[in-house]
Amino acid sequence: MKLIFSLSLLLSALAANAGVFVYTGVYQGKDLYVKNPFSSDGVGFCVFEVKVNGKVTSDEVNSSAFAIDLAQFGFKVGQEVEVIIRTKDECEPHLINPNAIAPASTCTVNEMSLSTTKLNFKTEGETADLPFFIEQFKWNKWVVVAVVDGKGQASKTNTYSVDVPVIDGMNKFRVRQDDGKGVHYLMEKEAAAQAPDVTLLHDKVYDKVEFNGVTSFEVYDAFGVLVQTGSAKTIDCQAWEPGMYYLNFDNEFGRVVRKR
Repeated sequence: MKLIFSLSLLLSALAANAGVFVYTGVYQGKDLYVKNPFSSDGVGFCVFEVKVNGKVTSDEVNSSAFAIDLAQFGFKVGQEVEVIIRTKDECEPHLINPNAIAPASTCTVNEMSLSTTKLNFKTEGETADLPFFIEQFKWNKWVVVAVVDGKGQASKTNTYSVDVPVIDGMNKFRVRQDDGKGVHYLMEKEAAAQAPDVTLLHDKVYDKVEFNGVTSFEVYDAFGVLVQTGSAKTIDCQAWEPGMYYLNFDNEFGRVVRKR
C-alpha cells in the first residue's frame, strides 16, 4: 500500500514538472521527425509521450531521434492535425521538419472570369484553408484589393466570387496565396469592362477632397510618403499640411492636388 502511494506521488510530481509542446497544422502525407535530447537529470531521454489528435502514438520515443508516423491514423490530405509532445522537466525536443504539417499552397486555379463587379474563380487541390489575396494592376503596380478565406478540402472543386473595384477599360487581376515557403501566384486575368468614370471635382482643396463617386485611393506627399489610403467619395484632408500632393484613384495615377 505504501509502495503504491509513493509511486502515485512520484507520477504526480513528474506530471507537474513535465513540459508540453503543441504543434498544429494539416496532414500533407509526410511524417514528422523529432530530435530527442537526454533529460536534464541525465537519466533517459527527454520525451516520454506523443499524442496525435488526442491518441497516444505507437512510435518508439526512447531514442535520440524518432519519427512520428502520421499515416497510421488514416488522415486524409488536408485534415487538421494536433501533435502534443510531453517531456520531462527542463528539457526540450526539437521538431526537425515543422513544415511537414504547415499549411501549404497546393491548389491550382483552373478558371477565372470578370463580371461587372466581381472576380470569379475555381480551384482544385486545396489541402489547406489559406486565404487568397486578389491583386489588381493599377497605378503602375499590383495592389491588394480583396482577401477571401480558402475553403480547403482537397477532394473538391471550390468556387469563389469576390467583389473587386472594376474600372472602365482594361482590367488586370491576379490571385495569390502565401505559405511558409513563399508567395504563390496562381492565375492572372485581363479583361475589358465598362464602369462609371470617377472624376476629381477640385484639384485645389481646403478641408476635403471630393470625387463624383466612391473610389479607392492613395495620397502621397511631395516627398513620396504615403499619407492616406482607403475607399470613399470624400477624403477629409484637414490634417494635411499645406502643399502639393499626388493622388491615385480609379484609373488615374499621380494626379496633383494642392492643399491650401
